[in-house]
Amino acid sequence: MDDLLQKGVNSYKSGDHETARKLFISATKQNPDSERAWGWLYYVCKTDQERIYCLRKIVKINPHNLKAQEILTKLTLPEDPPLEQPLKHNTQNPVAISYQSQSQQITVNVPWYRSTVAYVLFFLFITPLWTLLIFTDKRQGKGIRALGLVIGAIYLYSFCILPILTNNNYL
Repeated sequence: MDDLLQKGVNSYKSGDHETARKLFISATKQNPDSERAWGWLYYVCKTDQERIYCLRKIVKINPHNLKAQEILTKLTLPEDPPLEQPLKHNTQNPVAISYQSQSQQITVNVPWYRSTVAYVLFFLFITPLWTLLIFTDKRQGKGIRALGLVIGAIYLYSFCILPILTNNNYL
């Protein structure tokens, strides 16, 4: 076995990886509990699945091989791991928001009142009413009325004047 392994190492170092691969496979067949043979075979693997198989053999033979465990963990973890626990809300009509990654799609249920549409509708309808109430209430101080006037002006500019100036239809 050591002779096959040594010939494989020499072939690997000389750049003949295909011969080295055949020799390392023979060495692992003769001695399936050789951590060293599996380690050398790892270097000439052609796919990640083969590398994972070799690393699992190494870790099974020697559970204290931290380097093999670290590489195995890196190879077996997904690129974009999903959320550990999906967000849960106690609502009857959740809005589903989908996030598309390279390898998987994650869907998170969001309650209707936390959706973008709800925020826009709130800003469109509640803000002008609130501003009007504050501005017209004679009991409010000048500072609060001025704040209502500023919020109303921002609202008018954002949703009435700015779309006209930029020829964009925001809604």
